[in-house]
Amino acid sequence: MSSQPPGPPPYGPQFGHPPPGPPPPKPGAVPLAPLDVGVVFSGAIQIWLRNWKVVLSVSAVAVVGATVLGIPFLRELVLLPGDSNLPPPRVFDQAVPHLQRLAWLFPLYAVAWSVVQGVAGGLFAVIARQAVLGRRPSWSQVWHEARPQFARLVGLALVVYLVVWVGLILCVVPGVVVFTLWSLAIPALMTERLGVGRALARSYRLVVGDAWRVFAILVLVAIAAQAGAAAVGSPFSAVQLFFVPMDAGSTDAAVWGQVLAGAAAATVGGMITMSALPFATLLLYVDQRIRRERYDLQLAEESATPGHEPPEPPTQ
Repeated sequence: MSSQPPGPPPYGPQFGHPPPGPPPPKPGAVPLAPLDVGVVFSGAIQIWLRNWKVVLSVSAVAVVGATVLGIPFLRELVLLPGDSNLPPPRVFDQAVPHLQRLAWLFPLYAVAWSVVQGVAGGLFAVIARQAVLGRRPSWSQVWHEARPQFARLVGLALVVYLVVWVGLILCVVPGVVVFTLWSLAIPALMTERLGVGRALARSYRLVVGDAWRVFAILVLVAIAAQAGAAAVGSPFSAVQLFFVPMDAGSTDAAVWGQVLAGAAAATVGGMITMSALPFATLLLYVDQRIRRERYDLQLAEESATPGHEPPEPPTQ
C-alpha cells in the first residue's frame, strides 16, 4: 500500500475548510464591512453621483460664499509687485502696503473659511451617512437633520480648523497631527449628536492606533480633489493670462480681471470637488466604528428601518 507524502491538507469544505461566507450587506454606497482605500474612493464617488443635486446645491452655497469672502484677500495677492526689472529695495517698498493688508485679511478669511468649510462638512456628513444607509435625502431633509447641531458645528469648525492653521503656520507637524486625530470629529458630532469637546475626544479615540492609515487616505483624497478642481477650473485659470499686464503698471481692469477669473476657477472647481474630503471622513468614521464597535450591525438595522434616528452614544 503506497503512503502519501506529508504536506498541508487540501482545501475544500470536505476537509474542514468551509467556503467563504456571503458578502456583507450593501444597502447603499458602500458595503457594511471594513473599508479599504479603494472602497473609500469609489464610495465617495458613488455618494456624489447618487446625490449630485443636493451635493451641488450645498457646494454652490458654500463655495460662492467662501469665494466672495476671499476676493479682498485674492486682490491683494494679485497686487503684489512682481516686476523683476526693479531693484529689490523698490520691489519690497511697493510690496509692504499689500503685505500689511494681507496680514490682517488672512486671519479674517481663515475664520470665515473655517466656518463655511465646517458647516458644509457637517451637511455633507449627513448626506454621506444617509447614502451609506441607501437613502437619497433632499435638501430640506439634510437641513432638518443638521439644524439642531448647527451652533455646535460652527464651534467645532472654529476649534479644529484654527488649531490646524496655527499648527501648520508655526510648525507643520503639529498641524498634521491635529488634522489627523480630529479628522473624524465632524462626522461624530453630526452622527452621535455630541458636543464639541466630546466630538473631539471621540475622533481621537477612533483614530489613535490607526492614525497613519487614516492620514494616508485623507491625503490621497485631498490630492485627488485638488487635481480635479485644478482640471475643472483650468479654463478659467487660463483666462487670467489675458489680464496679466505687459508692463509694470497694473490697471484696474487687469487686476479685477485676474481676481474674477481666479474666483471663477475656484468656484467651479470647488463645486465639483468640495465634498470629496467630507465624504471620505464620514466613510472613515464608519470604517473605524465597524472595526472597533461592530457598527455594521447598527447600520444594517437602521437601513431596514425607514426614518430610524441614530441612538444616543454611550457615555464614555
